[in-house]
Amino acid sequence: MLYSCQRSDERKIKTMSAPVTVTNDELRSTRETVQGLGRLLDALEAGKVDKFVITQQTRMRGVLISLDEYARLIDAAEQHV
Repeated sequence: MLYSCQRSDERKIKTMSAPVTVTNDELRSTRETVQGLGRLLDALEAGKVDKFVITQQTRMRGVLISLDEYARLIDAAEQHV
């Protein structure tokens, strides 16, 4: 499934499982992600943001989250199995 994006204040994107709310501050192009990966990871680790949504040619392609958030999601998923 492909998601198109335009920069605006906030938007909810419907995915296969649940809606995702994305703000301008969370959107990053693949170029911005590659060039600033260290800063993005620092911001995630410090809790300044919950996620970064990575875009490529105006399509939302992935999400970058902290290791702690990933571990929390894995733990929650295992409890539901």
